[in-house]
Amino acid sequence: MKTIDLCGAWSGKCILKDKTDFDFDTTVPGSALNDLIKAKKLPNDIFWRDNANTVSEYEKCNYVYRKTFEYNYAQKKTILRFERIDTYADIYLNGKKVYHSENGNICHEIDISDSVLQGNNLVEVYLYSPSEWVKDLPLRAGAFTKERMNTRRMQCTYGWDWVARFLTCGLGQCSINIPDDFEISSENVYIVTTDADDESATVRADIMFPFEYEGRVLEFLILSPDGSVSCRTLKYCKEDFVRLDFDITTPQLWYPLGYGEQPLYTFVIKDGDKCVYSEKIGLRTVKIMQRADSVSDKNYELCLSIKNKEYDFNETFSEFVLKINGKKIFCRGANWVPCVPFDMGNIDSRQTEVLELCAEAGVNMLRIWGGGAFESLHFYNECSRLGIMVTQDFLMACGAYPEEEDWFIEELKKEALYGVRLCRNQPCLVWWSGDNENAVDGSDSDVNYKGRRSAYEGIAPVLYREDPYRRFLPSSPYGGKRYASNTVGTTHNTQFLGQMFPFLLGKDLSDYKDEFKKYRARFIAEEPQMGAVSLPSLRRFMSEDDIFNDNAMWHYHTKDNPSLKFTLFGCLSNVSEKILGSFTDPADKLFKLQYIQYEWIRVTLEQARRNAFFCSGIIYWMMNDCWPAASGWALIDYYNLPKNAFYAFKRCSKTMITSIDCNNGIYSIYVVNDGERKKVETDIKILSADRKAVKEYTRIHACAEKSSSSVIFEEEISLADKEVLICDVKSAQGSDRAFYIKGALEICPVEIDVAFDKEKGLVKVTAREKYVHAVVISGNLIFDDNCFSLLPYETRTVSYRRLATNVDECLSVEAYTLA
Repeated sequence: MKTIDLCGAWSGKCILKDKTDFDFDTTVPGSALNDLIKAKKLPNDIFWRDNANTVSEYEKCNYVYRKTFEYNYAQKKTILRFERIDTYADIYLNGKKVYHSENGNICHEIDISDSVLQGNNLVEVYLYSPSEWVKDLPLRAGAFTKERMNTRRMQCTYGWDWVARFLTCGLGQCSINIPDDFEISSENVYIVTTDADDESATVRADIMFPFEYEGRVLEFLILSPDGSVSCRTLKYCKEDFVRLDFDITTPQLWYPLGYGEQPLYTFVIKDGDKCVYSEKIGLRTVKIMQRADSVSDKNYELCLSIKNKEYDFNETFSEFVLKINGKKIFCRGANWVPCVPFDMGNIDSRQTEVLELCAEAGVNMLRIWGGGAFESLHFYNECSRLGIMVTQDFLMACGAYPEEEDWFIEELKKEALYGVRLCRNQPCLVWWSGDNENAVDGSDSDVNYKGRRSAYEGIAPVLYREDPYRRFLPSSPYGGKRYASNTVGTTHNTQFLGQMFPFLLGKDLSDYKDEFKKYRARFIAEEPQMGAVSLPSLRRFMSEDDIFNDNAMWHYHTKDNPSLKFTLFGCLSNVSEKILGSFTDPADKLFKLQYIQYEWIRVTLEQARRNAFFCSGIIYWMMNDCWPAASGWALIDYYNLPKNAFYAFKRCSKTMITSIDCNNGIYSIYVVNDGERKKVETDIKILSADRKAVKEYTRIHACAEKSSSSVIFEEEISLADKEVLICDVKSAQGSDRAFYIKGALEICPVEIDVAFDKEKGLVKVTAREKYVHAVVISGNLIFDDNCFSLLPYETRTVSYRRLATNVDECLSVEAYTLA
């Protein structure tokens, strides 16, 4: 293929209502907001304090983008390609209208063969305000805003309870493509592993040739990860479709992170000496087991005890267990939202940085949330490389979309075709979901429910044709009667926030560990938790006075659900104080707003892993931030800096962990092991109220069975107030520490010894005579561990590294003990 790259500088015009139009320089790929910032029409730092309010001035504007290019090729098929057009647009070439766009979720390819001229050409894109385009259409029911349901573009940019409203226009990567006479594109190749075990794997390749060509012998190869030829066949081709099956001996199978390696083979098509197609593939099979629970099974009894009366009308219950290559996988991860709120530029390096942090924390699954976007091919390639499984929503969220209208179904068909051909060959992709939370009140036996027509008439027919070996769930959550139920299928515990909030806003949260037990489920596709970002990140969008003396910017940068009568920042403040203790000063307040998210993750992830495989996965809301949220839902903030919760997730996602549960005074100590069978040594201590003396000591030698959750100690203990039960577990492969304290987790500052070695990137911390519950190291840095405890006189050395996007270290250490 010959390509004329149209990315880079364009000229633009902003057309304002009741004001004078103005010209400005534009950049493609990008958005009008980026260009207005560069033109000094908007503040240079749009995220500083409440600068985002200025964006609304340009929300109703239209824009014209122009670009000239030289075309000097023999007249043949020529395509004008936009990776994205956001959203309503008319495209002109040399003054002639060649295309109209009303979908910002797909790639657009425009045949300009009859319009392109030899020599100089002019492309003009007229972009129309998305809010103005639909202003006369009926408003539809939906969360946060109502006009968005009429527009096929990224939904969260209309504003959500974690991102401000950034409604704009823009263009994605753009080029002129002149295909070769014989050229195979990725959208015309479907590769799937139909069977795999340690002895052999069968790979099926379906190749379409949607163009006329002379018959020829093609060479098809599968190259091993080391580049050697694993399979090779020659085939004479002249039809428009070819199917090939390859059998690979002793395959190197692809597994998710924590369960094996991620070797990637290469599928190659050669026409003589010329390579006409090449793509990385992983060999793996996917199965979802949904076996019914026996009435005599303990899982059945547990389901009876946790059924949510508002949403769960199931009379029978079943598991939801993912198997890769026949191996059961405990899925742990978070929901992914777009990395940026309005820039369609190249964010590959930004995505890679976040995804590598995910892998470092033990994340093996990301759910691409339906209010965001189909991510770039780079994103899915990176997930496959890193062993991060992906579940992909289609792009609808929390609303009543116009699915009764045929135009809408036709747009969904386009999106389904684009999405499936983008990433169906990726080993990371394990299932599709039709939307996010549109169908929470539905069930398979209902004649109709919100989202049903979209799923089964718009999306499913395309998936069943284009990707028949991968499961399609019509919505997320999905399963049972109703789909939001927690005893069948997947569950969103965010759906139950309305039931959680009265507790979280209460005066006594001392039984918070037992409260979270109410929200156990078979597979949790959204698990809520909140916390503040680090001080270095706060300083990038707030002043010191904002951070420590005034809550206005905290509220502004912690967006709310307009249906609530309280603020999320207010709720977080209450939870932090009621569990961790009253704020004693501004610094103490900041620490507790940050640390509460660590504790939230610790309790819920330990609980989920103790209950494997009653619960076979927990996916937190959410992994990353779309803008600088002060105290939001993410584990990694907008500046790619991990929050305290990240380190809780990392600790609880190790192959082997220990945890402690208490029921009616009986303390059970668990060892959870996702790996091979291993011998472990366990130390159990009870520290007295002064946090100094060891009151009780027990050493246990046990075996952690393969892929198991085992109780290694169970005893009735009279744990007094202000006493802490601690369990250390060690094996040849690693160690872990868990604790249990009755009631709330009130903490206060404590002195420790700290030594920095900045040349080597090390921090050495040592406890004095008191138990230290939390050592928190802060800075524009990534630490190999954080928020850990220290026994009296214990020493830990922590290494750290810089983030590529951060400069100043801002290194500091705080320590807290139990109050």
